[in-house]
Amino acid sequence: RSSDLFSYAKLSAELDYETEAINSFQKINSSSPYYYEAQNLLSDILIRAKNYVRAIEIIESIDPRSAELESAYQKASYLQATQLHRDGLKNEALPYYQKTLTAGNDLSYKAQSYFWLGSLFHENGEYNQSKAHFSPYFNLVKQIGPLDFESSPAVAHYTQAYNYFKEKDYPSAS
Repeated sequence: RSSDLFSYAKLSAELDYETEAINSFQKINSSSPYYYEAQNLLSDILIRAKNYVRAIEIIESIDPRSAELESAYQKASYLQATQLHRDGLKNEALPYYQKTLTAGNDLSYKAQSYFWLGSLFHENGEYNQSKAHFSPYFNLVKQIGPLDFESSPAVAHYTQAYNYFKEKDYPSAS
């Protein structure tokens, strides 16, 4: 019964048996009255575990997903991207920043992903791609307010101007 499975999964989570809790929550059918609560608990466990790749894989395998699980997917994607980026694996971070843009509703994650995508494309000499990612960043940052200095509008404007400069579009660069 779904109530027994849900209770078992919840108890496993409370006792920090993460693997057992994850496996049990995944078995709860979408027709169960516990399905959305199970997804919420599952999303919390996956993010807390800090194994973002595993979290992303598990969430991608679930259909349908609750709004909370979509948010966890966005957060896990962003955190995995930034972890790879910090480790110097910038090109490996690109698809995770892209996933951040397609999931969830957290505008801060979206804005920062646009920023980092714009920066990474700039570093790779792909100035058109860089400009294309900074444009939505500028729109979002107006809505959400200031971000960290390293992903601030000032840094983005500087990089965007340099994109135009590198393409010899001097009037737009100023």
